[in-house]
Amino acid sequence: MTFCSLLQLFANECYKTGQFLYSAKAFGILIQSDDQEEYWEGLRGACIGAFQNIMEGKESEDNIDEILILLMSSSNPQVNTFTWNFFLQCLDKTINVWSMLQHKYPSKMRSQHAGCKLLHIPLV
Repeated sequence: MTFCSLLQLFANECYKTGQFLYSAKAFGILIQSDDQEEYWEGLRGACIGAFQNIMEGKESEDNIDEILILLMSSSNPQVNTFTWNFFLQCLDKTINVWSMLQHKYPSKMRSQHAGCKLLHIPLV
């Protein structure tokens, strides 16, 4: 078994078990060695799964930067469109969560500025 086939097995198993960030990292390495469409699709799906884990609180929001770096490392022509859409989805979900929490806990949200930290938005 070659290194690439072992890494692909690892990436797919991580994906199947919901360990999307590790799967994305493995697909990112595979893309660097051989930019196949299959690897791009795996990276793209793993990054979406990792983002969903972040939104559900299963992963740290600090991983968003790493996800974007992994996406941008591909030379796939879809990467710019997908990354922009990914960022917009991230922003939309963050705003929706922040808005929902602000309505539920208005006094706490004013003091903690939730949502801004997730996207590393500096508070003025």
